Amino acid sequence: MIGKNYRSVVGSFMYLAMGTRPDLAYTLQQLSQFLHNPGPTHWSAVQRALRYLKGTRTYGIRLGGIASIDDFPFLSAYVDANYAMCVDTRRCISGFFTLFFGSPVSWLAKKQPLVTLSTTEAEFVALALCIQELLYLRQLASELQQTSDQPVLVDEDNQSTIKIATNAELHGRSKHIDVRYMFVRDLVDSGEFQLKWCSSGNQLADFFTKPLPAPAFADLRSRLYIHHLPYAFFADTHGSWWRVSAFCSVCEPCCPFKGVPIFRLVKSGGCQVVLFPRLCSRLLSSPISPKLYRLVYQL
Repeated sequence: MIGKNYRSVVGSFMYLAMGTRPDLAYTLQQLSQFLHNPGPTHWSAVQRALRYLKGTRTYGIRLGGIASIDDFPFLSAYVDANYAMCVDTRRCISGFFTLFFGSPVSWLAKKQPLVTLSTTEAEFVALALCIQELLYLRQLASELQQTSDQPVLVDEDNQSTIKIATNAELHGRSKHIDVRYMFVRDLVDSGEFQLKWCSSGNQLADFFTKPLPAPAFADLRSRLYIHHLPYAFFADTHGSWWRVSAFCSVCEPCCPFKGVPIFRLVKSGGCQVVLFPRLCSRLLSSPISPKLYRLVYQL
């Protein structure tokens, strides 16, 4: 499309979806399929996504607010697949959402690389993809001196998939599944991973596999820790350093945090860590290390 920056806009969606907006993951997956030859329909979809972003520009991931991390598993995930979602290739969409002590860490909406023959097989392929991500996160946590004897908990809403992953026997309907996905069985048999059935209504990964009605979308969005943040701090780059500025989505001209040192706010008890990429031009504090990529949210 001449005169339309389709790739640039989709790239901006990618930055948001990978950083702080899981609610954009499915939209990004759909729009990214047409980067080489977008049409008017695809540009209309981009414009609709932009209108959604404009209405939710103050939304982001809010962490914290839990009494004890002991109430949550060390690592956990929700995984789902939507069977034959693509009308052109009949490939399925895999989606998963991982959590570290109950806080979101990573998420993905991705078209599967092969055509599956049943919903069970599609769910099993998605499960294998999710477990690969969890293995990486467990290794990363280990490097950060965070280990646990607890098995990694994976919520799955397909009973047949759970039976395949926990049963070493090959049946006629499942023996054709590629060997590369059988490593899931080894991890389950060793006790490193535990599969748990959850109802479709409690399957958070459903958010990443298909479009949802507005009420269901809003409900899952809040359950994925995506909330309106009335007061937040944002980062802006200045050379090789980061400077932190304040922004009030309710009353921007008279931000109540003006002139407050960032380090004092970080150490105060009323602050929590959030991921929020929005930029603000007003620089109110001294330069800080570029490693401070997780910003502060004031309750």
